[in-house]
Amino acid sequence: MNPLRKHRVCGVLAAVCLLAAAVTVPAAQQGMPLPSVALSASAAETTTYGDLTLLLYSDYVEIADCKLSATSVTIPSKMGGKPVRVIGERAFYGCTNLQSVTISSNVQIIGDNAFAYCNALTTLTLPESVTAIGDAVFYNCSGLTSLLLPSQLLQIGTAAFEGCTGLTALELPASVTTLGDNAFAECTSLQQITVADGNSAFVSVDGVLLNQAQTTLIRYPIAKSGTAYTVPATVTELAPSAFESCTRLTEIGLPNTLSSIGAWAFANTGLTAIHLPNSVRTVDDHAFCACTALTDVTLSSNLQELGAGAFWGCTALQNVVLPNRLQSISYCLFYGCTELRAVTVPQSVQNIENEAFSGSSYQIDMTVYNGSYAHEYFQKQINGSLSIGATPKYALTLLEAPAIMKGDSNQDGVIGVEDAVQVLQTYAQQSAGLSVEISDAVFTAMDVDENGQISVEDAVKILTYYARQSAGLDVSWDF
Repeated sequence: MNPLRKHRVCGVLAAVCLLAAAVTVPAAQQGMPLPSVALSASAAETTTYGDLTLLLYSDYVEIADCKLSATSVTIPSKMGGKPVRVIGERAFYGCTNLQSVTISSNVQIIGDNAFAYCNALTTLTLPESVTAIGDAVFYNCSGLTSLLLPSQLLQIGTAAFEGCTGLTALELPASVTTLGDNAFAECTSLQQITVADGNSAFVSVDGVLLNQAQTTLIRYPIAKSGTAYTVPATVTELAPSAFESCTRLTEIGLPNTLSSIGAWAFANTGLTAIHLPNSVRTVDDHAFCACTALTDVTLSSNLQELGAGAFWGCTALQNVVLPNRLQSISYCLFYGCTELRAVTVPQSVQNIENEAFSGSSYQIDMTVYNGSYAHEYFQKQINGSLSIGATPKYALTLLEAPAIMKGDSNQDGVIGVEDAVQVLQTYAQQSAGLSVEISDAVFTAMDVDENGQISVEDAVKILTYYARQSAGLDVSWDF
């Protein structure tokens, strides 16, 4: 069974957002399937060669297993006149005494977890015949300090080098076009990732790995020198775990082109402040988990999705203002933020999930709008605590809701495309005979032509208003 990448969720210890104990290989999204040598469908014959167990098919041979006591292994080029093409899934898994492996020039595929937990392995040469490396192949091979990847390699699987704490540098050959998520996670000595000239999929900029178009930053090496970094202006996306465990990184500049931040992107870094540009719309799960030095957070005004546990275990964070377009406060969002004392929640929030603010050492002052969903939610929490004689975890500061502008359907204080979309959604639901519950104030905001109905014409008017405003024209609803 393939080991999966560590299952990371909000746990009991709020201040710690680390990987699970090293008794299991981490869970991962499955990478691309390995190419098949697909030479024969016949049943395999089992044989041995030294410490190895081999499977002999009619056309090729696969390395299936190795004795755990083995210290040095040579993989034969042929067995029974048939070429050894495959190192099978988990073939050397847990061979903690294995120090060196010599691989024959016929091997093409190295299967998932093939060398996982071979932490004494220091000598390994991959032949030029290898075209695919599977998921977690070298997981926790902490003894490897260097590895030359073959020039014909096409595919590297998910978490392929995770936990290779001895690697200081790695170059992707020009042939590689597929790279799984978290390929370099927990490579704590990795100072640079380079890419050979001619690679059509990836590029290295100052040792940082990006896609060829430089729109996605894939991985910042954990041991790269310097405490500050500015993300290139071309980047629109930070890949999952892009900066994870970069503890020496304390300052980062994000471009106005950035729209999404992947899961665990900044987890366990040394950041003291983060300012998300207004271009950012989504922040995925655990993005800033365990940033224990983080004290200053400014969120994008256009942020619409803030994933579960995004700030879990940020033990220095005291004050947060959530942006006006946020619809939901996710599960464990600020779990274990022990110093958290004040949060401002916008009117737009319509859902607050469990454990979102659990673990603070203080009574949190929630600034909410009078009559909003957040007001009702936290008032219930307070009442529930009082009813059993407990000290409430929350205190409320009420703001009076501003008048809703005509056309501002989603109540974020800005008239835009999203308002027109909400009008169309409401119109479609009503036309389908569905029950739609909206407040009188929101109905008035949607009914821009003031005919007592919500219709397509209202959406068109909102879009027209937005277009004129965007063009710098004086605008009113008289058109």
